[in-house]
Amino acid sequence: MNFAEFEVQLRLQTLPSGLKSILVYALPLTEAAAATLLFIPRYRQAGLYASFILLTLFSVYIGLILSHAFGRVPCSCGGILSHLPWGIHLVFNLACLLITTIAIYLRRKGMT
Repeated sequence: MNFAEFEVQLRLQTLPSGLKSILVYALPLTEAAAATLLFIPRYRQAGLYASFILLTLFSVYIGLILSHAFGRVPCSCGGILSHLPWGIHLVFNLACLLITTIAIYLRRKGMT
């Protein structure tokens, strides 16, 4: 919701500079596109797959944080998630990933 704060926090991450420059715009646009696809019945399955990929990538990133793969990791999360420890954040992400997986399964079976 606050792009300027998001950009500052993302640029503090321990990622290559070139990747940060891409992610600062690509990440919010990709998340917005995935969310938009979820609201359009014809493209809902694509939105679920996009959400699955985003949740998986971020869960892997959190897993790397928890395994101390990075020297320091400032949190660029917004809202209530910024107050959660990384372990709980991972559980939250995995729960969302499970829900997304179930939704993909149900849609593939024609149950939604």
